[in-house]
Amino acid sequence: MKQIGPSFASELSAAHLIGLPFAWGDDGQFSFDARMLSEQVTAVLAVYAAHDPLTPAPPRPVQLTVEDTLAILVKKGMLTQKDVDDAKAAKG
Repeated sequence: MKQIGPSFASELSAAHLIGLPFAWGDDGQFSFDARMLSEQVTAVLAVYAAHDPLTPAPPRPVQLTVEDTLAILVKKGMLTQKDVDDAKAAKG
């Protein structure tokens, strides 16, 4: 058995397997709930077989507020500060 690295959860997510009733340990041991279909177990094990434990986890997406987004658009010249101020005034 091989170790499970930090990218495994994102690989499962990409394969639409997150949320199924199973668990894994860092050592590559799996526990599958009896409700899982054999096709689902096979799919999880296929992701594990292709998994490289040395692959780093992908970066987490950055969450921006509306204000942050507007500031970026102004900075890039896609909106003017007047556009932003007018939109805020119209919103009330």
